[in-house]
Amino acid sequence: MAFTYFNQTYTLNYIKNKGSCQPVQDRFKWGFSFIQALILVTLLVIWTFGTYTMWLKARLQLPLQGQAEVPKGWRSVLILAETVSKQLKEAGIDPHSLTDRKLKGEIKKHLRGGSVSFDIPLTRNVVPKFYTNSASGSDNPKRFIP
Repeated sequence: MAFTYFNQTYTLNYIKNKGSCQPVQDRFKWGFSFIQALILVTLLVIWTFGTYTMWLKARLQLPLQGQAEVPKGWRSVLILAETVSKQLKEAGIDPHSLTDRKLKGEIKKHLRGGSVSFDIPLTRNVVPKFYTNSASGSDNPKRFIP
């Protein structure tokens, strides 16, 4: 077996004994790629802007149920218990007259397996309005309407 390079023939034994792999000159150079750095910085700026936008939207639009903070601890337990009790009454289930197993079955059957929903708006886009005592619009609010 023989190989030809620039009209000169070389045998396989000659190539194995005296040949070595070397990069082709003037085709590839090591160094810093400004194009790659530009693309990377551009993508990083886009990602940072997108992350900031999502944080800002969540901060400004997600509701806190009219509170200054998200309920934690005992207050959250009380809100959850009140909501579950309300949903049980609406479904016509008396939790005090049923055993635990029967109550679990009724909840799965009538309340979609026990999922709890809150009656709050998902965004703060609506300006709150209040009912008043009279048509003249006294300053005594009755209840909150989102």
